[in-house]
Amino acid sequence: MNKILTIVIPSYNMEKYLDRCLSSLIVDNDLMDRFEALIVNDGSKDRTSEIAHGYEARFPGTFRVIDKENGHYGSCVNAGLAEAEGDYIKILDADDFFAAGFSDYLSFLEKTDADLVLTESISVDEDGNMLSKTSFHLPPNETAVVNLLNDSGIKHLDHFNITWRTSLLKEMGYRQTQGISYTDLEWSTLPSSRIASVAYCPATVYCYLRGRIGQSVDIGYRKNNMWMENQVVLGIARRYESINECMLPGNALLFKNLTAFLIQQVYFHYLVNFPHSLDEAELVSFDKSLLETSKTLYDAVSDARDVRKFGTFHYIRDFRKKGTRKTLKYAFVDACIAIGSIFRKH
Repeated sequence: MNKILTIVIPSYNMEKYLDRCLSSLIVDNDLMDRFEALIVNDGSKDRTSEIAHGYEARFPGTFRVIDKENGHYGSCVNAGLAEAEGDYIKILDADDFFAAGFSDYLSFLEKTDADLVLTESISVDEDGNMLSKTSFHLPPNETAVVNLLNDSGIKHLDHFNITWRTSLLKEMGYRQTQGISYTDLEWSTLPSSRIASVAYCPATVYCYLRGRIGQSVDIGYRKNNMWMENQVVLGIARRYESINECMLPGNALLFKNLTAFLIQQVYFHYLVNFPHSLDEAELVSFDKSLLETSKTLYDAVSDARDVRKFGTFHYIRDFRKKGTRKTLKYAFVDACIAIGSIFRKH
């Protein structure tokens, strides 16, 4: 039977979480034949492979294990995409899991022909308690042209909410950067240059675990590896610049908006989120490289930030003017943030 969906599950030393992840994919028997789950074991040193092969033995028509040498996240995605047989493809990180909306989502995929399908997601803590939810203000259950995303003001997509048509990725020769972290940003942006249609399935599908020690979004990890995110974002910017004139206007605008958001986040991490943990020299280098790569994207970044009741602070503009964060304006911002945190605690 033809598979409607391929789920790629990059897995490295995930014995603590993998069973919950894979068990969330157990649905009604008639749906189990409609998708495949490719568990890509990235040279794990724990019981990850054992757990994965256990599911493969129980559900041989659905679960399949790809054991490989360690090559990091991007290599897992590439390995899964190369063997994907489903009409659509989605990434599920091994420490995350699917929600009850998975069944409705599978039924939706059988009826749509969109290049991109968006679904809802929630973030959860270690106990499964919901922390936040992501939804989209789009017409549900309808296929529309890509301009719908631009008209709706969507400027950011997480891989949690994304399902791509598999043939789209294979035809464009999509390959994710290997050997470094944060390459999920490529998955969330690069295929947007080619899509013609989008559909919104209003089902909560993805549960994203937030707060796990060692996650790439954790400041402890970012402190030594933020340069990787910088490298990935600059690579996306170079891709935008190289194909900008070849894209249809709607795709060019969407790609530009998605990339500009990622660029803005880099500045935000260094200047606002984690200014005393990250190396400012890295941001100076990033800023210079971005300007050399794409003046369009360099100028497209939004940097307005409200500082309590004191007004709006253009943190990127000020950094570029001074070449450093060591200014009176930033000292004032830090003081406002510190005061705000004190009030929140009380």
